[in-house]
Amino acid sequence: MAVRCFLTGTRILVGASFFLGAVLSPLIAAPPQTASDWQRAFLQLRVNRVDKGEILVLVRENEVLIPEDDLKKAGIQSVGGRRQTERGQEYVVLSSLTPKVEYSLDIEGLSLHLTTAPELLGKTTLKLKTVAPPGMAYRSSPSAFLNYSFNLADFDTTSLFTEGGLSLDGKLLHSGLALTPDGRLVRGLSNFTWNQPDDLTTFIVGDSFANLGALGGGALFGGLSYAKNFSLDPYFLSFPLPGFSGALTTPSIVDVYVNGALTRRLELAPGPFRLEDIPLNAGLGDTEIVVQDAFGQVQRFSQPFYLSTLVLKEGLHDYTYNFGLLRDRLGTESWHYGQAIFAARHLLGLTDAITAGALLEAGKDLVSGGPEMVLRLPIGQLALGTAVSNARGSGTGWAGSASYLFRAQYVSFGFSAFLNSDRYATINPIPFADRPTLQAQAFAGFQVGSHLSVSPSFGYRQSAVGSAYLASLVTQYRLSSDLNLQFALSHSKQPQQTASLDAFVGLNYLIGGTTSSTTVTLAYDQHGGTEPSGGLGTLRVQKSIPFGTGLGYLLQGQAGEQAQQIADLQYRGDYGFYQFGYRRWGSVNATRLNLSGGVVAIGGRLLATRPVQDSYALIRVPGVANVTGYAYNQPIGTTDSEGDLFVPNLRSYYGNNLAINDKDVPVDYRIDETSKIVATPYRGGAVVDFPVYRVQEFTGMVRIRKGAITMIPKFGDLHVTVAGRTQTSPIGRNGEFYLENLAPGNYQASILYEGGECRFDLAIPASGDRLVKLGQVTCTQH
Repeated sequence: MAVRCFLTGTRILVGASFFLGAVLSPLIAAPPQTASDWQRAFLQLRVNRVDKGEILVLVRENEVLIPEDDLKKAGIQSVGGRRQTERGQEYVVLSSLTPKVEYSLDIEGLSLHLTTAPELLGKTTLKLKTVAPPGMAYRSSPSAFLNYSFNLADFDTTSLFTEGGLSLDGKLLHSGLALTPDGRLVRGLSNFTWNQPDDLTTFIVGDSFANLGALGGGALFGGLSYAKNFSLDPYFLSFPLPGFSGALTTPSIVDVYVNGALTRRLELAPGPFRLEDIPLNAGLGDTEIVVQDAFGQVQRFSQPFYLSTLVLKEGLHDYTYNFGLLRDRLGTESWHYGQAIFAARHLLGLTDAITAGALLEAGKDLVSGGPEMVLRLPIGQLALGTAVSNARGSGTGWAGSASYLFRAQYVSFGFSAFLNSDRYATINPIPFADRPTLQAQAFAGFQVGSHLSVSPSFGYRQSAVGSAYLASLVTQYRLSSDLNLQFALSHSKQPQQTASLDAFVGLNYLIGGTTSSTTVTLAYDQHGGTEPSGGLGTLRVQKSIPFGTGLGYLLQGQAGEQAQQIADLQYRGDYGFYQFGYRRWGSVNATRLNLSGGVVAIGGRLLATRPVQDSYALIRVPGVANVTGYAYNQPIGTTDSEGDLFVPNLRSYYGNNLAINDKDVPVDYRIDETSKIVATPYRGGAVVDFPVYRVQEFTGMVRIRKGAITMIPKFGDLHVTVAGRTQTSPIGRNGEFYLENLAPGNYQASILYEGGECRFDLAIPASGDRLVKLGQVTCTQH
């Protein structure tokens, strides 16, 4: 209060000085000025209309001296001008900062107003892309899973497939095993995978697949693989998004529009700003930045941008390096490996619009490779590649590829072509006779109004056995929100066959509106060729299987010369996935029964579940049963008698929102958190604890025994150490104490009182009572 009164008095005195100086200075001659003529003043500082707090300055007439540190704290980064030392402290002379800094004194309001050029203020940078949710934590617990899938075909032929994985600290050891219909056990893929989210790389020892793009010969092999893996961070963008830079002289509201829709509203302080990673859909888009300053003036800035997901950000690498033995006959042989191979592909973002790279394949009798490039154009993306090979027995071959894609809000089109000589060879051992020498396709899509879409396409393939093509036109008209009409017309030709003209018309009805998952389709298909049919009518009813547990089905009946009937039932339960299928065409019947599920070991539990596809978690509410658990705000079950609930099929490395319903927790328990955001490893899991505490009260009276004397440590303190933390209770006149929420057991305790300290063990008995009376507790002091 004294400080406040002093500051208020100072303001009054300074204000009075300003007033007297302003009134009397014209009437009397000013005496020579000295250092003592500078007046100290506490003024409210405002920079470009933004309040920066109160500062202490020196004032003489209209000149102001201000400490440099106060200018920097106010956001003015580049402080030039003239310096002046007064009373042992260095100040900046404000008038020397003009014209970049203008100022005015408000004598009555005791404030100082600065108007500064935006470039002198600190730059604000904001990333507008989707980021990891606040509070997200990466967790990994030791765990293992075993999936099984049993198939019974026509109630006669059986097959069984199993796979298992062991996850330790995000590292996965995995293998598969199949029992074939002829009774043989065949090993599937086996490998050790080490994902490293920090640098977005994956290292694999064992069976893996090398994918080298359009010109490469991607193949399955056993050995070593090291690759960039952007999926380890779902919030990382490998491709460039548009940005926008500007400068504000006043506090302003900045609206960000993407394709005419408002996506973000920001309140920014004066100064330079940079908006990065403005989210767009792939293709041509338009961003508009609308700036409204403090005076209501509006400025609009518009810029088109073509978003390509194939180009890399400038300086970003994407690569895969693989070395090992080609694996042949997967599914029929367990240990059949062939020649040694090396396969690599490396791409680099030269700029945000140009990505270049190369691929290389090498084997015992083969070398193949070449450069490739992706260009982001103002109106599309273009990918080019070429390669040369040399293989023993076939000589030198060559290949080239090109693709173009353009997407916009109402139109899209593109083409791709792959051309190679008949001697071009890769590590994939495909017979030359089966390899196409030319593959090309072109497509387009048009959205006409809000109801009609039209999609023409054409594909061509040339190989040693002849040529084939397919030209099609697909249109879809939306009659209402839950009813659409589809029409398709195609003309095709296969090698050594006559051309065929086919037509299809279908009516799709979504039962229950857009929130439903059940669709009824009525269709008619007319096939024309060497042996044209009389047409085929189809009635189909399909219900998608829900996200959690539930039933899905497909019922289809067809009438015509090639009629068939299909019934497919699927049920996803807590402990498995069950499917039964029946198909009849002509006089032939076929059935298929599939039973699949899994077993997971995590958190000291062995739990039955549906097949593990990705990651998983164990919600744990220790000792509390029947608590509802949620994943992505959807109920997924209740905790069992031990307080555990298994959550299958989470998205690995993604921020999975797991929660419990606190209303299901008994009233005599306390819980600190009901929701957590957890990222879990690929095909691994984590125990997610929601610890609850039994609300119990413990009372008693303490005594201290010194030899034959027993005394009351009144008005002292009782300290109890629980799991490294200390719980304290004051001691009353008669030795009374009060403690809360202690589990049964012995705890280290101490009594601090005016006579010193006494240490002892405090025993807490097991009890279901809310209030537990411990009676008299004695500490013996030696």
